[in-house]
Amino acid sequence: MKSGKVWGEAFDVCRRNGVQVNVIRVAPGYRCSRHSHRHKSNMFHVHAGALTVKVEKEYGLTDKTRLTAGQSMTVAPGEVHWFENTGIEDVVALEVYWAELDENDIERANSGGRIGE
Repeated sequence: MKSGKVWGEAFDVCRRNGVQVNVIRVAPGYRCSRHSHRHKSNMFHVHAGALTVKVEKEYGLTDKTRLTAGQSMTVAPGEVHWFENTGIEDVVALEVYWAELDENDIERANSGGRIGE
């Protein structure tokens, strides 16, 4: 499915079993919204152009990573981030999401132990 965005367009390639893959096209001079994902990692892999991904860190700074064709990076769940195209040509990239499992998702009714005790 294709969807228009203020910054360009996104094409759904796959949504299955907790994984989502999109092809994104980002127009020159545009950026996406500043946002975070509660449970999903967000990986960018650039096919054409140069995409800058900015990630706000807990220590008050913003990491800025410029990706060119063939380069990738991943943003962890909960990290505030956005991407920008400061170049003069469209950026074409894969955007991949996957859900992170919560290591503490077990709810124990008891502590277990020896049978009969």
